[in-house]
Amino acid sequence: MKRLVLTSIIGLLPSLSHATGLNFWESSTVNSSLASANGAVATDASVLALAPSSITQLNSPTVTANVTFYEVTTDYDLFGAETQYKQSDPIPAGFFSTPLNENWSAGLAIYSRTAADISIPQISFILPLTDETRVRPITVSVAPTLAYRWSQVSFAATLEYLYTEYELYQTKCGFRGCNDSKLKDTTSGFSGALSATWIVNPNLSVAANHKFATKYSDNNIQLDLPSITSLYATWRATKDLDWHFSYSYTDWMAKAFAIVTTVTHLAC
Repeated sequence: MKRLVLTSIIGLLPSLSHATGLNFWESSTVNSSLASANGAVATDASVLALAPSSITQLNSPTVTANVTFYEVTTDYDLFGAETQYKQSDPIPAGFFSTPLNENWSAGLAIYSRTAADISIPQISFILPLTDETRVRPITVSVAPTLAYRWSQVSFAATLEYLYTEYELYQTKCGFRGCNDSKLKDTTSGFSGALSATWIVNPNLSVAANHKFATKYSDNNIQLDLPSITSLYATWRATKDLDWHFSYSYTDWMAKAFAIVTTVTHLAC
């Protein structure tokens, strides 16, 4: 079994990470939800993607849906190897929340937590050192939430089922020419989150959410997603003006995913 760890080669070429798409690993959930709601104030059910505890502010059953389009363009010239491609995909999302009684609320969110499109070029010195490789994992979260409101403070617990669909494309070249291969499969795992919201007064609300780190894998892929801690605040400056503040912290150091096949081990 031949294994090639590409991390060591990438480490020698840090300036190329943007060109090859290595930094395109994003939380599309936050990007899409911030367009319609802030975590500290619930204007619709998409607040489930930010601070689920805030759904106690919604007094009636609420359904929210949206579609996020992510697009990646890769264009590189490495040691004479050139390639260019563009890929875009729609990622739908749906959110539902409902009050159960005066104190309890429930919600369900289905959305994309992370998406990536990563390519590694073929690097050759007389003989190929790496195969041209492209990895496209998309992780979808199915997350039910149960929230409790006590006076002006709300707490919520969220169970998260993570479903990942991934594709691996490789072009292997030798003396007899080049061969293309494609691997497509799915895997899944679990995570969770705890959140809290405090309505300080009619003009100020704050919220916090902590998503737990998780690891899961199958025979071909290993995912190691870090924890994410987010803080939100909304201040109503005037009747027609709200200021929204947010802060997120995540530790990606030593966190990654790896595609493992019988010929290549890709880690980043």
